[in-house]
Order: sequence, then structure tokens, then C-alpha cells
Amino acid sequence: MRSGRIKDISVFPRDLLAMQIEAYAPDFHNMLGYISEAFSFLHNFDALVLGCTHFVLIKDVFKTAFPHIKIFDGNEGIAKRVCSLAPETSDIEKSTLRIIATGRNKTDKYYSVYKSLE
Repeated sequence: MRSGRIKDISVFPRDLLAMQIEAYAPDFHNMLGYISEAFSFLHNFDALVLGCTHFVLIKDVFKTAFPHIKIFDGNEGIAKRVCSLAPETSDIEKSTLRIIATGRNKTDKYYSVYKSLE
């Protein structure tokens, strides 16, 4: 589906970016130099779609590196879907968050990322 408002769409896969995000977590601001250089072509673009759940973790880095770009991600849709599937409870103490992470011995690292998002 193409909108009449979109002149051109380009796709630039970055296979290793998710692993780099995991390596930098939770100090994503340290990725600014890498993002600025690796994605320098974005200076010629108006918008960026973050198509991976990892990428939203460095959304602010992209905003800093490319302040002129409108950034889109799917987090709101994912959050709404999770809420629609979660059982309703009025007791917040009964709610549970379980984080399932890739890699061994990364629990503390991912928990610190979660805490930074609160």
C-alpha cells in the first residue's frame, strides 16, 4: 500500500545493529558517534521507521544525530496489543513483568534497560 504523500521508500537493513545495541546497553548515548557515521545518509531523508524492537532503545540517539527526521516506531501498537491480551486486574501488586532476554548472564543488563524506560 502506497500513500500519495510518499515519493520514495528505501530499505536499509542493518543486521548487526541489534547486537550492537545489546553490547552498549544501557549506555545507548555512547552509540551517537557510530549512529551518526553509519547512518549519515539519513541527512537526505525526511522520515525513519524503526522496524525492530531493539531500535526503539536508541530512538533518542537517532533524534540527536538527525533532529530533522520524523521517527516512527511500532511501540504504541505493540503496547496496545499486549494490554488487550493481558488479564485485567485491579490489584497492581498482582501484576507481573517477566523479561525474557537473549544471551547468557544478561539479566542485570536488561533489567537496567527496563528501569531506564520507567
